[in-house]
Amino acid sequence: MTRVAEEHAQDTEAQGILGRVYKDLWRLEWNDLQTLEERQQQAVASSWYIASAIRSYNLATRKHGDYYNGINVVSCLTLLEHLKSASGEEPVDCEIDDLDDLVSVVRFAAHNALDSAGLDGGEDAVWAMATLGELELVAGDAEKARRIYREAANTPDTNYFQINSMLEQIQLFECLGFRREAVAAVKKVLKQRRNVLEQRFGGLKRSHPRFEKVVVFSGHMIDRAERSEERFPPRKEGAVWEHIAEQLENWDIGEGDLAICGGARGGDILFAELCADLGAEVWLLIALPENEFLEASVRLPDSDWEQRFFDLRDREGVKVALQIERLKSPPKGTSVFSRNNLWMINTARVEANDPKDLEAARIGG
Repeated sequence: MTRVAEEHAQDTEAQGILGRVYKDLWRLEWNDLQTLEERQQQAVASSWYIASAIRSYNLATRKHGDYYNGINVVSCLTLLEHLKSASGEEPVDCEIDDLDDLVSVVRFAAHNALDSAGLDGGEDAVWAMATLGELELVAGDAEKARRIYREAANTPDTNYFQINSMLEQIQLFECLGFRREAVAAVKKVLKQRRNVLEQRFGGLKRSHPRFEKVVVFSGHMIDRAERSEERFPPRKEGAVWEHIAEQLENWDIGEGDLAICGGARGGDILFAELCADLGAEVWLLIALPENEFLEASVRLPDSDWEQRFFDLRDREGVKVALQIERLKSPPKGTSVFSRNNLWMINTARVEANDPKDLEAARIGG
């Protein structure tokens, strides 16, 4: 999306989608942490992502003055102020000092969309009402926000997808402890309407996933000869192969399943070779540009690991993706290898039939 947004610099929709990508990456950094304090602290620590989202949304808003991108600027800036107060830590500075003016722009654009929709209403009217409700929520008028959301949720044109989208934004506020009572009241309104829609249409079933099972592997590399303390000596390769093969058999991994790993010598390549032999699709998510990766994580004197990597890469059913191409440069101070592990886990969450069913297993000692 960064590349698309650069190629279509005047397209505000591209900037808005890029902003949403950054916002989702930010949420993935803290969403699964157990306590509110942990979520707030990590949200501030990873605020580079949401600052990038705000900049994309802001660029689109300044060019077009639309309420969709504008409300995201307003809400995200307000959330950062809340996090600064709650955590005592300073988030990344977005360098936007005209928030009140932006609120006026968003309010005008949303009211204008409602007026243009007229009696027929339609999708634009639903989103415009939701925007006005969110404006009142971030401004602190809890009752007005609840009433506007109730109206937006219960218009004839509002569908299940729109209700879920509104709920997703409300749950973002909830997870970060923002105006709890007001957020809870709006959430109740939206969940009631979603329940009605589910009952009316007999429940909404998840579309069939692309893969039956998804398995992620992250393991040690075979030791270099100069390593002072053994971790994965070459003589243990056979034993590790047997343990991985046994676990894959227990999970019944095969055709129709997806295997994800980082492609390094040792455990990663053993895992990928076994999964490919079983008929699973294999994705190698690579932390560095290929030549740098080969030098850092694959090559080993007097071994065939580099050739095995090339053979694996060229096999049918094996796909390779480079972090630098998919995610662009990492934030300053971020380890590309830690980032790669998060990338693999989040990819598995997306591709899994139900992310709630993800399990972990330790192989060997």
